[in-house]
Amino acid sequence: QGGGDGNALTMETDSEQLMQEGISLAKVLWNEFKQGEYQHYICHQVGIHHRDFLYRELELDLGKDTSTFPKYGNTGSAALPLTLFKAQDKFQPGDRVAMLGIGSGLHAMALELVWI
Repeated sequence: QGGGDGNALTMETDSEQLMQEGISLAKVLWNEFKQGEYQHYICHQVGIHHRDFLYRELELDLGKDTSTFPKYGNTGSAALPLTLFKAQDKFQPGDRVAMLGIGSGLHAMALELVWI
């Protein structure tokens, strides 16, 4: 629930329930999206706890995680392009990168990128 005026904004949420519902949505998306093996994952980066829970629930290899959260924090919708840019030296031609985004309005997206 959000509100405010021209001077201040407020937001109240049940962050634990929101995370649970977001992960449930991500499971549905991932099961429809995944095809084969990925060398790298870039996910929406709200925090370490959220990332670890997402990887556990989707059964993703945390060793393939590419994250900028420890350095830049929660960058919201910029997390995927920022991380892709910052991590480009890690990628080899032919690497498959799965990019996953989960938004607080409870929407999710996935994109596969093949590095050339």
